[in-house]
Amino acid sequence: MQKYSVSSLLLPALLAVLFISCSKMDASFKDYVVPGGITYVGRADSINVHPGRGRIKITWLRGTDPKTTQAVVYWNNKADSLVFPITQKNPKDTVSVLLTNMQENTYTFNIYTMDADKNRSIRVDVQGTVYNTVYESVILSRPIGTVAIAGDDVTLTWLAGDTASFSTEINYVNIAGIEKRTYIAANESLILLEDVQEGSSVTFRSLYKPSPLSLDTFYTAYVSRPLNMALAKPVKQSSSSATTLVDGSLTTFWQPAAADRTDDKKVWVTVDLKTPRAFNQVKHYWTVGNALIQSYKVLASNDEAVWETLYEKTSAPVLTEDANFNTVTKRYVRLEFTIKTDGNLNITEVEVYNKK
Repeated sequence: MQKYSVSSLLLPALLAVLFISCSKMDASFKDYVVPGGITYVGRADSINVHPGRGRIKITWLRGTDPKTTQAVVYWNNKADSLVFPITQKNPKDTVSVLLTNMQENTYTFNIYTMDADKNRSIRVDVQGTVYNTVYESVILSRPIGTVAIAGDDVTLTWLAGDTASFSTEINYVNIAGIEKRTYIAANESLILLEDVQEGSSVTFRSLYKPSPLSLDTFYTAYVSRPLNMALAKPVKQSSSSATTLVDGSLTTFWQPAAADRTDDKKVWVTVDLKTPRAFNQVKHYWTVGNALIQSYKVLASNDEAVWETLYEKTSAPVLTEDANFNTVTKRYVRLEFTIKTDGNLNITEVEVYNKK
C-alpha cells in the first residue's frame, strides 16, 4: 500500500488558500482605507548642512527614484518654506538649496521630495545654524604669548586659540612705510616678521569657521599690539646693572644698591632708544618695593643734558604701572623714583610705546 504524508498533501492547498485570502485582504484594505493607494517618492538622503553669514545651504544626493522632480523645505514650524525643482538626473548628483536673508538662529528644517503629481516623500528633519554679528561679537582673537625684537625683525610667539579658528591675520608696517599682511595657521605657534618699522604696532584678528562646511569666514575684531621700543636697548642707571629691565622677561629684575637708595633718596634708570622716536607711554612692572616709592617722574631728552618732564605721579606706582602722556619725539627716556622709606626695590621691566 502506498503511504502519503499529510503535510505533503495539505501544504500546497494551504498555501493556495492563504495566497487568495491575503490578496483579497490587501485589495479590501487598499480600497477601504486609501482609495487608489499611497505613492511615496524617494526621500532626501546623505544630507549636509552648510552654515553661513545670514544664509544656509542644504545639500543631499539626488537618489535613484526617477519620479522625483521637485522638493520643498520648511522651517520656523512650517511658517516659511521654499519649493524648487530638482533637475539633476544622476543618482549621485548633489541637490542644493540656498536659503538667504536668514535671521541668526538655529533652525529645524523639514525636507520633502515630490513627483509631478505632488506626491511626497517621508519627511526628513535636519538642524542647522545661521551665523552673523552675534557670533562674531563673542569669538576671540588668538592671544600673543611673547614678542622678541632683534634689529628690525620681530618674532611673535602665539598661545593656543579657539579650535574653531583656523588662522590669524597679522598686519604691520615695514621700515619703508609699506603696510604688510601675513597669516599664521592655527597649528603654528611662531612667526617671524622681517623689516618691521620700529615704534609701530602689530594689528591682528583671527579667522573662524564654525563648521568645516561653513560657507563663510567670520572675523574677530582687530587687536592692536604696539611694539616695545625699549626692548634690548642700551640702559644707564643710578647704580647696579639694569640691563634686565629691557630683556622682555618679568622674571628678572633690577634692584638699586642700598647706598643709591639712601644717599639722596632718588634712583633712576635711562633707556637709550638710539635715535629720536615718537612715544606716548612708559610702562613699568614691580614685584617688591613699589609701596616704598613716594613719587616718580618720566623724563625725556635728546642729549641727556636737558630733560623734559612728561609725566609725574605723587604716590606709589602699582605693580603694573602705565604712564601715559602726549606724544613726544625723543631719544632718551628716564624713570626717576623718589623713595619715602628704604628697602628692596625690584623693578622687572621698563617698556616704551607709541600707542595709537
